[in-house]
Amino acid sequence: MPSFGDLTELLAWRAQRQRDRTFFRFRGRDWTFGAAFRHAAAFAADLTRSGVRPGRRVVLAAPNGPEFMIAFYGALLAGAAAVPVLPESGTNRLRKLAELCRAAAIVVPSGESARIAEGMAGTPFAEKILPVGPGLPAGAGKDLGAAGRNETALIQYTSGSLGDPKGVIISHSALITNIRQMIEGFGIRESDRFVSWLPLHHDMGLILMTMVPLYLGIELDLLPAGVHHLRTGLETIERRRSSFTAAPDFAWRMCLASVRDPHRIDLTSLRVALNAAEPVRARTVREFESAF
Repeated sequence: MPSFGDLTELLAWRAQRQRDRTFFRFRGRDWTFGAAFRHAAAFAADLTRSGVRPGRRVVLAAPNGPEFMIAFYGALLAGAAAVPVLPESGTNRLRKLAELCRAAAIVVPSGESARIAEGMAGTPFAEKILPVGPGLPAGAGKDLGAAGRNETALIQYTSGSLGDPKGVIISHSALITNIRQMIEGFGIRESDRFVSWLPLHHDMGLILMTMVPLYLGIELDLLPAGVHHLRTGLETIERRRSSFTAAPDFAWRMCLASVRDPHRIDLTSLRVALNAAEPVRARTVREFESAF
């Protein structure tokens, strides 16, 4: 496998050489590397036609699923920086974040675009709402080269609970470095299978749980985000014999509180169940291992 300077090079390489291999699975549908790249390239062309130029920022408010993946990699293929935000963000917050990063477009699921555009009426962003969806046409797109390893890949904003949200700028090279560090640190292998119900607008769900599988060509079972999908996630681990998953401490505690029959769920295939992103309680780890 050659060395890659950014994720667009990697996705294009896998789409060319492993186009029928599964990249991720969502709601029973397998998305191959070839299909994901084709849709992302077509969306990149849409972004370019709408006036998005290399180096500009694209706010992305889409839930877990193909819409997010198409828009995220489409933005990177267009040479733009993706700005993932909470998909349930209201129009006021979307406008605030778009102003902060001087966004050239705000991408939302196709079913939400009319409502959000109406909410943005009278603002400079009313004409910058761009719909994305797996049901939209996916042409070949244009030949979009890699954005460049020294360019910004994404901007992640803080919650803004103590003031204006702060944007953290993450370069393509930093992402590749971080991915390699996590692969080495966790000893992740190409034979691993990933399951994730973490939100894609946050770093653990996006970088660890989707970019690492892309880097190694590992199959990912992607679930909708939210604690109400915890049991489904555990049952997916059993059914798919998955070996790697992750969640914050509160999610593992909720598994203990809400799953009344843990003995019926076989998690012996798990090699890593990461507890992170907030204070880790030793009691949570002990009780989860005991119950399951």
